[in-house]
Parts: sequence; C-alpha cells; structure tokens
Amino acid sequence: MRAIAIFDIDGVLRDVGGSYRRAIADTVEHFTQNHAQDLTPGSYRPTLADIDQLKSEGLWNNDWQASQELIYRQFEQQGKSRTHLNLDYDVLVEFFQSRYRGPRSPNLDGVTSVQNPYFARRVTLSN
Repeated sequence: MRAIAIFDIDGVLRDVGGSYRRAIADTVEHFTQNHAQDLTPGSYRPTLADIDQLKSEGLWNNDWQASQELIYRQFEQQGKSRTHLNLDYDVLVEFFQSRYRGPRSPNLDGVTSVQNPYFARRVTLSN
C-alpha cells in the first residue's frame, strides 16, 4: 500500500502572502483610480501595513471582500457614503483574479508567478 501526502499550496508549499497583498493593492488602486474624480487627492494604493491592519480585524480573510472594504473605506475617509460608489463586485473579482492569476490564466502569469516555494529542492517520499 502506498501513502500519499496532500498539501494545500497556499501558505504550505508556497509563500503566497505577498502575492495576495499585491493583488489587493493593485485592485484597490485600479478602482479608486477609476473614481479619482470623487477622491482627494485621487487614486489610493494601500500599503502592506494598511492591508495587514485590515486583515488583523479578523473579518477580511476573503481577499475580494478585503479589496472592496479598502475601497469603501477610502471613500468614507473623503466623507462619501458607500452607496455613492457604484462598485460592481463581480467586476472587482474579475479584475483581482486577472492581477493574481494573470491575464492569460491558467498560465498563472500574474503575481502568482513571483511566489517563492518554501522548499528549494525536490522532496521524495519513501515507503
């Protein structure tokens, strides 16, 4: 009988933290840039500290929702209501995925292409 080991790649075999955070920052910047006329001083790109602060609240494990929340908060900081922003969640998800996976998905030529493996050499399992 042969045994197999199954790993969840995100955070187990590959360091994905930076790539997800970069996709969040790209998404927030894109959507605030598209509405820059409503913001002062214009588009907003969250820092890693901004994203980590949001994540530390414990409510934002879903990166699409985290991106949306950062966009909404930027508008609220400008004294605008969330309802003022006509933000299509499906379009946001599609943009996020295009940044994360890449425009030619499933080739994974987006920010996933810069994920570093935790293991630098091949691991062989023996009986």
